[in-house]
Amino acid sequence: MKKTLKQIIRPPTFADEEKTRAATLIHIVSWVYVLLGLVLIVLLLVLNPERSIRALLIGGSCVLVLGLQVVSRRGNVRLASWLLAYGLWGLTMFSLVTGGGSRTSGFSIFLPVLLGAFLLGRNGGMAITVLTIVMGFTLTYVGENTDWLVEPEEYSPYSFWVSQSLVLVVAALLITLANSQMKRAVARALQAEGSWRSLVENTPDLIMELDRSGCLRLINHLPPGMTPDDVVGQSVYELAPPVCHDWLRTAIPTAFDAGQVQDHECELADGEGQWRQGRLHPIVEGDKVIALQLIIRDITLQKQAERQRFELALQREKLEVQQTFISNVTHDLKNPLATIRLNLHLLERLPDEDAQLDQIQRTRAQVQRLENLIQNLLTISRLDYLPQLELSPIAPAQFLAGIADQFQASAADKGLMLAVESAPDVPSVIGDKDELERAITNLVENAVNYASEGQSVTLRAYQQAANVVFEVSDTGPGIEEPELDQIFDRFYRGEGARVAVKGGSGLGLAIVKKVAEMHGGQVWVDSVVGQGSSFRIQLPLASE
Repeated sequence: MKKTLKQIIRPPTFADEEKTRAATLIHIVSWVYVLLGLVLIVLLLVLNPERSIRALLIGGSCVLVLGLQVVSRRGNVRLASWLLAYGLWGLTMFSLVTGGGSRTSGFSIFLPVLLGAFLLGRNGGMAITVLTIVMGFTLTYVGENTDWLVEPEEYSPYSFWVSQSLVLVVAALLITLANSQMKRAVARALQAEGSWRSLVENTPDLIMELDRSGCLRLINHLPPGMTPDDVVGQSVYELAPPVCHDWLRTAIPTAFDAGQVQDHECELADGEGQWRQGRLHPIVEGDKVIALQLIIRDITLQKQAERQRFELALQREKLEVQQTFISNVTHDLKNPLATIRLNLHLLERLPDEDAQLDQIQRTRAQVQRLENLIQNLLTISRLDYLPQLELSPIAPAQFLAGIADQFQASAADKGLMLAVESAPDVPSVIGDKDELERAITNLVENAVNYASEGQSVTLRAYQQAANVVFEVSDTGPGIEEPELDQIFDRFYRGEGARVAVKGGSGLGLAIVKKVAEMHGGQVWVDSVVGQGSSFRIQLPLASE
């Protein structure tokens, strides 16, 4: 019932803007006429009951006027316009005849002219004007030559109708001119609106206009099977992707209150890598935000291109690292081999046994460098494809003590202090003893290599929450801050490492990181240049 009443009161709309304008004018005039007619009927019946026939005629005319609305709503707007304009003209002339001729005309004759100009255009307006003038002079002639229409003696009907005729002609011309200009303006506006509408409707973006409550006022792409009336007034959350809802709940009030553009990017939960970008633009009138424009754009291809560029850059970086590594390894392999070749050549020509022993030691050191380099290459490769670890309980204190024993001699030769600080009650961890020993051995070896005489290297183990931390600290030269984020990368060697230690492969710390991750742990470093470094491996406690 409420919806039906709303449809009756609301003016009809059509695809043709001019047709809609005419139908709206017919709608307004007819309802005004009906309301005034009802008031007049009530006054006649209450104040002058003997004029009930006139009240009946007025009621009949109201019914006819409402009938024009039915004709208009069915699309016959032109027919309804002619019937309304000429119907009012006839009613005005009838009123002049029954009310005493031109004496009672006043300005009521202008109403048909106005309607004719606005509804029927130039020809319709001029036709009603001519009919009105002809009818006016006819009534004047009848009133002068018969007793049918009575005019007051002091009244000059001819002069009145001459002046009224001039006014009517001028009014009709002005109204027709204004109506033509308005039609041209409307046509230009419709053309511009059509261009913008085509542009908006053909864009692949989903564009919506929202009110403060998040309800739709306009939309450029209708969902399948829905009409504009079905969509307008719906909540934006019924059309926007669900992953955007949390952002919209915050962004809509923020955009209204702050008047600022709100942006958001989200990935759809469809498992296909689909991405959407949402942007809220405030629509401002004066100093007040009256609505929001929401644009939802498919940025899947853009994200795919970004990912491809990132992967390409990553592959390029890996290739550069590998090329650098190959260059470094080639250089590190050539140097020991050249030294070995030279030492062998000298051995053949040195008669002194002490000199020969010295050359043999030098050769053995170079062979050890080659062996370490090849071993690191094999280790990192094996860890990448290791199917599983051989796990067993490891007591941290005894474990670190065994590693320290391996370096006591080399530390003493360099004048370093090597110590183990670990309480015997530190809980055990579950891990692969060989791999963990290899990782911590790499850390201790680096500390011993970089430390100078009089400096110290300390091994620690302690519990931290549900984890055990293995720490290797030294008071050596430290590491530059820009290098801290890269030292665990494969094949990376810092500037200090290249100067202090010859022949490194850049794989030792990468092996440490790989072993820690394989045990469900992590590794990090704290370092201050000139004060030393602390490397820590954190592993989870053994289960009860």
